[in-house]
Amino acid sequence: MKNILNILIIILSLVSCTEEFPIEFPNSKPKLVVEGVVTDQHGPNNVRLTLSKSTFAPQNPNDTIQDTWLLDGFEPVLGALVVISDNEGSIDTLVNSPDSIYNYNRNMEGNIVDSFKTINPKGHFLGYYQTSTLRGKVGNTYYLKIVWQGKEYTSSCFMPPVPKIDSLTYSFTHGATGKEDYYVPHIWFKDNPATENYYLFSTTGSGGVWARAVLSDENIKTNIVGLDVFKGESPDWWMNGYPSAGSFYKITMNSVTKEIFDYYKALISQFRNDGGVYTPSPASPPSNISNGALGYFRASAVQRVEDIMPYPSLK
Repeated sequence: MKNILNILIIILSLVSCTEEFPIEFPNSKPKLVVEGVVTDQHGPNNVRLTLSKSTFAPQNPNDTIQDTWLLDGFEPVLGALVVISDNEGSIDTLVNSPDSIYNYNRNMEGNIVDSFKTINPKGHFLGYYQTSTLRGKVGNTYYLKIVWQGKEYTSSCFMPPVPKIDSLTYSFTHGATGKEDYYVPHIWFKDNPATENYYLFSTTGSGGVWARAVLSDENIKTNIVGLDVFKGESPDWWMNGYPSAGSFYKITMNSVTKEIFDYYKALISQFRNDGGVYTPSPASPPSNISNGALGYFRASAVQRVEDIMPYPSLK
């Protein structure tokens, strides 16, 4: 764990299950922005297409959508052809993600007793496309093709393995004067010292937790013991805390390639330098999408751990 704090990098992202980045090109023609992910989990996998913009004012591309919390100011790209394939010959032409979804209430026996319809936070009205049959497999290479307004954009990404999260532990911390005591979650896993490995962590939970972190094992080459993936920088002061006591939270560990790791590393560097993420300069993050598009396409194996934050009074 030597120098662990030097290689734990928190990246700029909204606290959600998606990965949306503010993009500003005040003097440039809007560019296609791609946010594509393939995992080894049950689908669907999603690709989001938007346009870079010079304004962050929320927009409502669908007058029937009244939930303004869903609107993030990005202009969705609709009507594109999106295809994901792999080196084993599988091909999946993505379809428009549904704009609404059904949720179900179940009784103690697990039987459905009620259902209700809600807006899909990954609906097509926000630029999302989803797979129908494709499920990622460790060791495969995935290929993305997008055709929109007569232009073709492509990318490819290898899916590395991810180690199992061995355990989740807590350390008790006394709060500063006038502040409450709290627990800090830590994860443990075994890194393979024979290979170069890179990881992307996402965290969810109440209390304004910070959403993303990336880690390289370049200076570790040993087991990962007691890693705190919640700690790091934040563009907003209220997003640098831990999950609230008594609340449910989740930590997700994704394997990524060095190319994707470098992409996220560039994002935080851009944020530190000028307070933004994308700027019209050579320092913009190194996209792995062809034909001048921005964003990323990644393939990740996934491990998750979830728990309820303990109350300090129970120590």
